[in-house]
Amino acid sequence: MAEYPTGKIPRCLRRGTLQFGEPFKDSFISKSVNNQAGLAEVIRIAREVSPDILVFYHCDGNFTAIVSELAEIGVNVINPIQPDCMDAAAVKRSFGDRLALWGTVGTAWQWDFGTPDEIRAEVKHSIDTLGPEGPLLSPAYDLDFTPFENIAAFVEAVDDFGQF
Repeated sequence: MAEYPTGKIPRCLRRGTLQFGEPFKDSFISKSVNNQAGLAEVIRIAREVSPDILVFYHCDGNFTAIVSELAEIGVNVINPIQPDCMDAAAVKRSFGDRLALWGTVGTAWQWDFGTPDEIRAEVKHSIDTLGPEGPLLSPAYDLDFTPFENIAAFVEAVDDFGQF
């Protein structure tokens, strides 16, 4: 079994979150019980130090195949749910009581080249499909080249369609 950086865990707990990402996808999470047990052990140790810690997992693309493992070992939030890669409604149906879904709004193309009306429609679709509990509504992609009008449309649509 590989060595894990458990000595560094208390430093990250001061922020209240434990975050894993793509570099861990192949080495920590797989169908191998040893790898799953390794990440599960890191989460267990972190929760001994900080019982209320939130565990986030980041992976671009389609990681549907490992979502059940992530939920099983105690991950709380998965990010991003990219609508052109994963079926957010299916993930919500299967794991909505155990996982928060971060993302779900828009493709990279829609953010950069779409219209504000298209972004508003994506926000409404995410809220209508996923409901008021479970999604952490956000762009599913980085907004490096996104026109300001599309960002403003996102914020306005969340205000218009969201329930707070």
